[in-house]
Amino acid sequence: PALPIESAVYFAVAECLAAVDAGGGSDLGALLAEAGRVAGPGPAAIVLISDGRATVGASGPALTRAVDDQARATPVAVHTVAVGDHR
Repeated sequence: PALPIESAVYFAVAECLAAVDAGGGSDLGALLAEAGRVAGPGPAAIVLISDGRATVGASGPALTRAVDDQARATPVAVHTVAVGDHR
């Protein structure tokens, strides 16, 4: 079940999202590495909103290995939201 988000958290997330420069490139491996780097000592999670196309950095089997390696190294849950169209 969904839980209500505290307003301070909501505004912090909104501020972070406003600072994102969506330049059209997705380095999913770098995203996971950065998430692992900034994760605190407790459970951590990220929400990835993406079309799922890794256009920069690792892709295909190399991306799968990077995701697997990162998942083993850092307990960061990754939740995904797919956007865009499939062509």
